Amino acid sequence: IRTLGEIISNPDQGLSGWVTRSKKTIRVPNVKADPRYTETFPGIQSGLYVPLLYDENVIGSVAVESETENAFTEQDERLLITLAGQAAVSIENATLYEMAQKEIIERKQAESALQKQTQELAQLNNQLESRVSERTAEIEITRQRLELATKAAGLGIWEWNINSGKLFWDAQMHKIYHVAPETFHETMTEFVNMVHPVDLTKLMTNIEK
Repeated sequence: IRTLGEIISNPDQGLSGWVTRSKKTIRVPNVKADPRYTETFPGIQSGLYVPLLYDENVIGSVAVESETENAFTEQDERLLITLAGQAAVSIENATLYEMAQKEIIERKQAESALQKQTQELAQLNNQLESRVSERTAEIEITRQRLELATKAAGLGIWEWNINSGKLFWDAQMHKIYHVAPETFHETMTEFVNMVHPVDLTKLMTNIEK
């Protein structure tokens, strides 16, 4: 193989290269007399060279050589052409099969990667939902504790929206000031009028801050 590679460095070289380029079969009774011939093995006298054609495309060539001059007949040529055609079809089918198998493997790998990403995303989503549920539960516990503490201390919670001017009271505030929710107008002015004069200055100072 090393010697052959040194002799033929170009696939277009020699009689096999010629049939590959020309897409024509040649039967040579005396290869020594053919200038296209490149000697690869000593003693070769004649040869039969056929291109491997598939759908008018050359995919290679096949060569049969002999140490006897004019060793091949027209019948040998027809037989080798038939075998070469069958070989070309087999080679092309094998190539297509290999490409299809490669595509299937790549597709399965892509599907596997997508499935893995989907599973990871679902896992992250579940973790996020779990964290939200835990946080919601913590907030609810804190709210309940705050509500319990304010009730125990007799304190109320109120919130004033400065932009809208609307005042929000919790149930304890209504209880402290003896004002029913349906009669409260939810305004700061109304609230200020209910505050004891002693506490009013402190309330207004805090509001201004």
